[in-house]
Amino acid sequence: MALFLVALHLKISDYDNAFKTFNTFLDYTKQSNQQGPILSYYKCVSSYLELRAKEVHKLDLFMLLSAFYPIKIVQRVIDEFQDTTNLFSNLPCLQCFNCDKCGLKDTCLYPGNRELIVKLKSIYLAHDTSTIHVK
Repeated sequence: MALFLVALHLKISDYDNAFKTFNTFLDYTKQSNQQGPILSYYKCVSSYLELRAKEVHKLDLFMLLSAFYPIKIVQRVIDEFQDTTNLFSNLPCLQCFNCDKCGLKDTCLYPGNRELIVKLKSIYLAHDTSTIHVK
C-alpha cells in the first residue's frame, strides 16, 4: 500500500510526501531483513526522492547519487522515476490491489492491513450495537 501511495504522490509531483511515505516502506523492508541489491535500490530511491523534494536540479541527481550507490542502480532509479506521468507503466512490478500478480507482495504491507481491517469489521458486526448503553 505504501508504494501505491508513493506512486500517487509522484503522479502529482509531491516529492516531499513521496519521500516520507517511501521511507515507511523502507523501514519495514529493513526490518524484514532484506539485503543486497534490492536494499541498495530502495535506499537509492529514497535518496532520489529526498533530493527531488529538496528541488535539486535534475542534472545534479546522477552525480550526487553515484557518489553513494552503484552507477547501474542510480541509472535505473533515474530512468524509472523521472517521468511521473507514466509511472505505473515504468514500474510493472507494482500491481496494487492485485496481490497475486504483484512482484512486491513479499514486502508489501497491504495484505496484512487488509486482513486486520476484515477482522475488526467482523468483530464490530458481531456485536449488536443496540445493546450498548451509555450513561
